[in-house]
Amino acid sequence: LSAASPISSSMTPRRAEGDVFSQREAEEIVELLATHAKNLYLSPSERMELLGVIDALRAIDDANAGVDEPGRRVSVLWNTRSLRRYGGEGGGSHDVDGQELCWAIQSKRNNELLEDLVGDKSSNASIEWLKVKRLGIPIWLRNVEELRGLVERCAKSEFARTKNADDCALLFIIVDRVKVLAGLYKATQNTRLYEFMCRDFTEQRHREAALKNAYALLSKHRYAFAAAFFVLAGQPLDAALLVWKHEKDLSLTLAIARLCFKDDAGEQTKTHLNKAVTSMLER
Repeated sequence: LSAASPISSSMTPRRAEGDVFSQREAEEIVELLATHAKNLYLSPSERMELLGVIDALRAIDDANAGVDEPGRRVSVLWNTRSLRRYGGEGGGSHDVDGQELCWAIQSKRNNELLEDLVGDKSSNASIEWLKVKRLGIPIWLRNVEELRGLVERCAKSEFARTKNADDCALLFIIVDRVKVLAGLYKATQNTRLYEFMCRDFTEQRHREAALKNAYALLSKHRYAFAAAFFVLAGQPLDAALLVWKHEKDLSLTLAIARLCFKDDAGEQTKTHLNKAVTSMLER
């Protein structure tokens, strides 16, 4: 476009980094796209994507969410990827995006970024594990207790969606809500698993029973459910490695590691998990 364009000449001067994206700027860019669409040589999907970026920036700044610059970039990238997914333009991968992950790790306002992406925890709004997985939250969220609360929200949301306690068993178990899980089995009239989940898994005989069930489920290729029983058996490393090997879910693997490994977990155990994941990522 020519520098003499009446729209470009009226645009707000270049902003300093960290300034908010104003309503006026958003309207000017939308007008620019509407009146000069052909000259910009943008496809309909590209125009939609750009409008999504504008809307994401405006929403972040209007909400005054308190996210820093890296956090703003995560939100914009996430909204853009969501538009591609819903628009059938690709971006449908269930994996975390490398750009989003890099910016999220650099953000110094983890909790504010988490709230911007998944909503206020006090609202008790539902949140699917798939979204948490795509955002890679267990990889970059520093506060373990915040992660614990988020995983529990996911577990409750999963049960509300499927009404199948097996599908959310691993999530409930890694946040130490085995009694809640037992209650769900009772509510769904699964007496056998209700009674099993009522056991005291600090006792060796009950851990051995859980381990036996884990291997039985493993032989049936029910990997996530088997991982739940490995955690009950006191073998979270085996659960994490199982999830990574068969489900390729790095977020869930790290959630298990961060929530189930005790502070006194041996360095050898942590090194083993690190080497296993790194080795598979390099393949």
